[in-house]
Amino acid sequence: MNNIRKACLFITRSNGGINRYRSEETVLREFDRFYETLPYRDLLQAIDAWLGTLMAEQFETVCDGEMSEADVILKNAPPFTETLLNDWFETA
Repeated sequence: MNNIRKACLFITRSNGGINRYRSEETVLREFDRFYETLPYRDLLQAIDAWLGTLMAEQFETVCDGEMSEADVILKNAPPFTETLLNDWFETA
Protein backbone atom coordinates (compact mmCIF):
# COMPACT_ATOMS: atom_id res chain seq x y z
CA MET A 1 0.00 0.00 0.00
CA ASN A 2 2.98 2.33 0.43
CA ASN A 3 3.51 2.84 -3.29
CA ILE A 4 -0.21 3.28 -3.95
CA ARG A 5 -0.38 5.84 -1.14
CA LYS A 6 2.70 7.59 -2.53
CA ALA A 7 1.12 7.73 -6.00
CA CYS A 8 -2.15 9.08 -4.67
CA LEU A 9 -0.39 11.76 -2.63
CA PHE A 10 1.64 12.70 -5.69
CA ILE A 11 -1.54 13.06 -7.74
CA THR A 12 -3.15 15.18 -5.03
CA ARG A 13 -0.11 17.44 -4.63
CA SER A 14 0.31 17.83 -8.38
CA ASN A 15 -3.26 19.01 -8.69
CA GLY A 16 -3.20 21.41 -5.74
CA GLY A 17 -5.26 19.17 -3.49
CA ILE A 18 -2.99 19.67 -0.50
CA ASN A 19 -3.11 23.27 0.58
CA ARG A 20 -3.89 25.50 3.55
CA TYR A 21 -7.53 24.40 3.43
CA ARG A 22 -6.85 20.67 3.06
CA SER A 23 -3.89 19.20 4.94
CA GLU A 24 -1.89 16.13 4.06
CA GLU A 25 -3.35 14.47 7.16
CA THR A 26 -6.86 15.05 5.81
CA VAL A 27 -5.89 13.62 2.44
CA LEU A 28 -4.35 10.56 4.10
CA ARG A 29 -7.58 9.91 6.01
CA GLU A 30 -9.49 10.25 2.73
CA PHE A 31 -7.04 7.87 1.10
CA ASP A 32 -7.54 5.27 3.84
CA ARG A 33 -11.32 5.36 3.30
CA PHE A 34 -10.85 5.24 -0.49
CA TYR A 35 -8.44 2.29 -0.25
CA GLU A 36 -10.81 0.27 1.93
CA THR A 37 -13.61 0.57 -0.63
CA LEU A 38 -11.68 -0.62 -3.69
CA PRO A 39 -13.45 -3.60 -5.29
CA TYR A 40 -10.34 -5.25 -6.76
CA ARG A 41 -8.66 -5.92 -3.40
CA ASP A 42 -6.94 -9.08 -4.63
CA LEU A 43 -4.89 -6.99 -7.10
CA LEU A 44 -3.75 -4.24 -4.74
CA GLN A 45 -0.56 -5.99 -3.67
CA ALA A 46 0.45 -6.48 -7.32
CA ILE A 47 -0.39 -2.87 -8.17
CA ASP A 48 1.60 -1.60 -5.19
CA ALA A 49 4.60 -3.76 -6.11
CA TRP A 50 4.47 -2.67 -9.76
CA LEU A 51 4.38 1.01 -8.83
CA GLY A 52 7.47 0.37 -6.71
CA THR A 53 9.41 -0.88 -9.75
CA LEU A 54 9.01 2.37 -11.69
CA MET A 55 11.84 4.83 -12.09
CA ALA A 56 11.07 8.31 -10.72
CA GLU A 57 10.29 9.74 -14.15
CA GLN A 58 8.01 6.83 -15.03
CA PHE A 59 6.23 7.16 -11.69
CA GLU A 60 5.61 10.86 -12.27
CA THR A 61 4.38 10.21 -15.80
CA VAL A 62 1.95 7.52 -14.65
CA CYS A 63 0.65 9.75 -11.86
CA ASP A 64 0.50 13.13 -13.55
CA GLY A 65 1.97 13.02 -17.02
CA GLU A 66 0.82 13.18 -20.59
CA MET A 67 -1.80 10.46 -21.05
CA SER A 68 -0.27 8.97 -24.20
CA GLU A 69 3.09 8.65 -22.41
CA ALA A 70 1.43 7.17 -19.32
CA ASP A 71 -0.45 4.67 -21.47
CA VAL A 72 2.85 3.26 -22.78
CA ILE A 73 4.07 2.64 -19.23
CA LEU A 74 0.71 1.33 -18.03
CA LYS A 75 0.67 -1.39 -20.70
CA ASN A 76 2.81 -3.48 -18.34
CA ALA A 77 0.80 -2.67 -15.22
CA PRO A 78 -1.45 -5.10 -13.37
CA PRO A 79 -5.16 -4.89 -14.19
CA PHE A 80 -7.00 -1.96 -12.61
CA THR A 81 -3.86 0.14 -12.03
CA GLU A 82 -5.05 2.90 -14.31
CA THR A 83 -8.58 2.63 -12.89
CA LEU A 84 -7.27 3.04 -9.35
CA LEU A 85 -5.21 6.12 -10.24
CA ASN A 86 -8.05 7.67 -12.24
CA ASP A 87 -10.57 7.00 -9.48
CA TRP A 88 -8.26 8.68 -6.97
CA PHE A 89 -7.76 11.64 -9.31
CA GLU A 90 -11.52 12.09 -9.47
CA THR A 91 -11.66 11.95 -5.66
CA ALA A 92 -8.64 14.16 -5.05
